[in-house]
Amino acid sequence: MPSAFGLGNRMRARHLITVVAIVSFVAITITYLRRPLYVTGRDGSHLVYDTGSPAKTFEPLELANNQAHPVDQLIRDGETRFSALLARQSQTLEEAVTEYQRRYKIQPPPNFDRWYEFAKRKGIQLIDEYDNIYHSLLPFWALEPATIRGRVREALGFGDNNLMGLLIRAGGVTKIENGQEWLQQAVLGMIEDFVQFLPDMDLAFNIHDEPRVVVPHDELSRMVSTAKDVRVPLAFANSHPTNAFSARPRDVNDGKRIDEVKTTRFNVFAHQPTWTHSRLSCSPNSQARSLEDNAVDNATSYALGELGFIYNHTAFSDICNSPSLSSTYGFFDRPNSFNVVHDLVPIFSQSKISSFQDILYPSPWYWYGKVAYDEKRDIDWQKKQGKLWWRGSTTGGFSRNGGWRRQHRQQFVRKINDPYKVKILANTGEEEAPHWQPKEVRRADYRDIVDVHFSHVGQCDPGDCDAQREFFDIVKPSDQQDAWKYRYLLDIDGNAFSGRFYAFLESKSLVYKMAIFREWHEEWIKPWVHYIPLSMKGDEWLESVRYFSGEEEGKIQAPRMAEQGRQWARKVLRNEDLEVWFFRLLLERGHEVRENSAPLPIASLGAPSNVIVLRDANLPNPTSEPHAPGPAPELAEDVGPFKMRKSLGAEQILAMIEEEQAVPGQDLVNDRIDELRTQHGLVGESWTTGDKFRSVKGALTEAYTIPQLARYIRIWDANQSLGEAVGKRRSHVASTQAISWSAWRLGSSNISKRIPDQTEDPAQQSMKEMPRKEWLAERILRNCWGIGPLDESYVQGEQEVCLNDTQMTLLLSGDRGNFERTGILPRGSRRKVEIYKPHNIVRVTDTREGCRTALDLLYKELVNTKCLEVDSRIFLPVAYQQRKKKSKLHRGLREEDLKMVAGTTRTHIAYSVSQDKVE
Repeated sequence: MPSAFGLGNRMRARHLITVVAIVSFVAITITYLRRPLYVTGRDGSHLVYDTGSPAKTFEPLELANNQAHPVDQLIRDGETRFSALLARQSQTLEEAVTEYQRRYKIQPPPNFDRWYEFAKRKGIQLIDEYDNIYHSLLPFWALEPATIRGRVREALGFGDNNLMGLLIRAGGVTKIENGQEWLQQAVLGMIEDFVQFLPDMDLAFNIHDEPRVVVPHDELSRMVSTAKDVRVPLAFANSHPTNAFSARPRDVNDGKRIDEVKTTRFNVFAHQPTWTHSRLSCSPNSQARSLEDNAVDNATSYALGELGFIYNHTAFSDICNSPSLSSTYGFFDRPNSFNVVHDLVPIFSQSKISSFQDILYPSPWYWYGKVAYDEKRDIDWQKKQGKLWWRGSTTGGFSRNGGWRRQHRQQFVRKINDPYKVKILANTGEEEAPHWQPKEVRRADYRDIVDVHFSHVGQCDPGDCDAQREFFDIVKPSDQQDAWKYRYLLDIDGNAFSGRFYAFLESKSLVYKMAIFREWHEEWIKPWVHYIPLSMKGDEWLESVRYFSGEEEGKIQAPRMAEQGRQWARKVLRNEDLEVWFFRLLLERGHEVRENSAPLPIASLGAPSNVIVLRDANLPNPTSEPHAPGPAPELAEDVGPFKMRKSLGAEQILAMIEEEQAVPGQDLVNDRIDELRTQHGLVGESWTTGDKFRSVKGALTEAYTIPQLARYIRIWDANQSLGEAVGKRRSHVASTQAISWSAWRLGSSNISKRIPDQTEDPAQQSMKEMPRKEWLAERILRNCWGIGPLDESYVQGEQEVCLNDTQMTLLLSGDRGNFERTGILPRGSRRKVEIYKPHNIVRVTDTREGCRTALDLLYKELVNTKCLEVDSRIFLPVAYQQRKKKSKLHRGLREEDLKMVAGTTRTHIAYSVSQDKVE
């Protein structure tokens, strides 16, 4: 019997060991929890681990540091790089354009400003990461737009090509044909909010899982060279760009039909080997194009250490590096369907193999929510089972003559459940000096951390189906939501992408992914940051799970990475994110197929507006800030600004104006406010002294109440809308509005400053802090009267002139001779006049004196113009509709109504009555 003394010593020893273990665990936990979500390296780009040359050619890189586990090193490296990517994103439109030009050596496409505004409004996280779009579309730059359009028509016109056709005309979808109903509805829903900004074009969508286009390497490389060396630089050098797509070409129909074609250049090879076809675009010097049958994979480009952890997923999924895929991946053995073309045809696919030239787009499968994540059925990490879980079918290829043995899903399920020997990494060093070395173990000893089984057998000849049922332990199908019971979830390619990835990422589990097929999100979802990548060979599979389930540091990292991936997926895999990416893709696609639609240098032109630019060619750009109306402070609903619905007609707007003016005393208030403007000489002006600006503002604030000022603004806004409603046709344009200085400096302004609540210039900053009445008074000055204080104007050098639509109509109705006759563009001078019709912009470049001269001549041309003649017949239908509907407003548009419009818009209107009179 042991003595009490000895027993006590042993108890104290065990107690001491327990205390030490607890302290060690706490120390490790604190160390990892103190790490930021994304680790930032010194330069944000370097590897955080050191590597050595491979032992043999094409073998994996050697890790120089064995003191840290390879998984830990890869996580740190991935998070360092990702942190740098987040930090360098553009914050303004101007920065986004500059970054676009730096990356792609070309200007952004037309309507890039619209896309940027759309992306910001949708809360996009990554504004610059769209390299996949550039690389997908680059070869098409080598083709004439008519050639691209013709190939799309040909592809859609042959019924058995298995393509969904979508035709866009005049900012809307006019035809959609083929494809399942859910696919049609999803694509229509994805483009609904931005289709109005797209040009007329025909789009062909692949309705198969498998990709469709692979171009031989010699032809593809020639097209890429032509695009990079000739077409793109030529477009970049265009000195007369435009922020609009060209008119619909003659070879594009009205969009009501898809014309039938009798022949096709697609070839069908279903249930046949495809490796020979698939590697056609690989370089002749690549391993996939080796002359030898036993060529080895170039693992040096993507694998790390003896177990082959994936350090470069892009290189791993590049089939040109891996000839072994010909006998280990289902798509190359016998795809379930394969309808391929070897000419460059623009086909949109949801995923593709690296060697294919399909254009990737965000999958409607995800947007439509075909595999949903039910958060209510998910459980916390601590309650989940510590196993790698997967259930699925034997998809990935069609099995014939035992072909299932060469397909990736079957190989994974077989290997991961193989009871025989496998290598893991064991720490053979001391606690303060760890040393990780490969160690051979029995895989059967780790069955408790793997639960991977087939639940269905399909896509096979009867004999092959029976053989698989006999070989594999087929389990009952499970509910997709059952996956949330497990800590580690496997996503693996099927016939193409699996379709479960987003749901897995949204869950509270850690995601593992084995994928050769590429999707649109490759730049947004990163390996070792948001998921764990797995190789095809499989030497590292078990260790990738064992590290997180068995090592203390791994047990801490696993839930942190799961939550990290979950939070990021909620930010960048929303339907809104897919729409923004798709919008960008279709804009880029659009200007490739349009004639003479060279992209616009947005940064130097600004947003669409009524502006004439007079630029002094001898002076640098100014640096002052623009002035603009600030955001409104909180206002009661009854005094909010007038908001005009586009659907309202002229008679309805008139009724609203009369309703506002019917408030007792408001007519008198409006007249007195207008008199105040006249008394201070502000009619026809756009700038005044700072003292006068503040004096008038003070007079408005002291003399009138908040509701009176608000009604004045509402009536003003309504009159502006009425002017738009009735101004349908103009034979002559006249204006009593002086050319006004504008603080929008085309050449350095950015469009985001035009978006409400985003400008941070001094004028807006001061207005944010104003009381309600002051804000309304300042809005009358700035918005209604178009007046700004001179102390906000910019320095001399680059000047702008703000004109309304009618004034621009006059200028653009003439020709070069008109400009020469008026002296705006004298013959033989070096003065440059550029007209940007979609923006209502005329840019004049000359010396300072020349710009001043042009400014004066433009002013005289506009002020001395005759008048706007309105034919009464334009308004007859309006009067008729009023009588037909028995509107409360029992009259048409009278002369006094047009005068009211003229007084508000500062445009002189002559009302000429024809023999048909208006009631």
